[in-house]
Amino acid sequence: MNNKKIYIIIFSLITAVIVFGFVWSWFVTRNINSGANDAAHREQKVAVSNLILTETKNAKKYWELYAKKGSYTSGEKKAQLQDILGNFYNENQEVVLSLKAELGTYDSDEKIIRLNGNVLAVSKDGSSILADEMVWMGKNEGIIASGNVKINKNNQLVTTSDRAVFNSELTYFRIEGKSESKVYDKVEGE
Repeated sequence: MNNKKIYIIIFSLITAVIVFGFVWSWFVTRNINSGANDAAHREQKVAVSNLILTETKNAKKYWELYAKKGSYTSGEKKAQLQDILGNFYNENQEVVLSLKAELGTYDSDEKIIRLNGNVLAVSKDGSSILADEMVWMGKNEGIIASGNVKINKNNQLVTTSDRAVFNSELTYFRIEGKSESKVYDKVEGE
């Protein structure tokens, strides 16, 4: 055999081994890479300043929350919120309840808003509820206030309790647990 044929055979073997190695590595790593990409897409986290969350249906706004800081983790589908202001709307798109809280979460799958830390809700008639935590679980569900709940209904009824359930217009509320209520006469001129 001449040297040229030997070089061609060696070169062909080396090329075959390299091609085989590339093909083999592609088969071995393709599932690893796609799994890593899927995990990366599932677990994305975004931090945002001045975040606004809104729920609307049929061009009508149910509620909106404004947070000075927030983050969203796609895998959990929850927004973590800080320094929150918000409004709930009636069918006529009027603000019926405004609120303020230090911290909160919004679960986009369950559509649940959970607010914590000196949560204050004030209705359009001036009535207010102060609590450690408030949870809103949907338009047709009541808002649940828990922990050091204080309800002030136009300075005529002041109630403290462990827990309360009320609607977004504060036309209905139910107090639960240990409670104390004080009823006052309406003062002339008010």
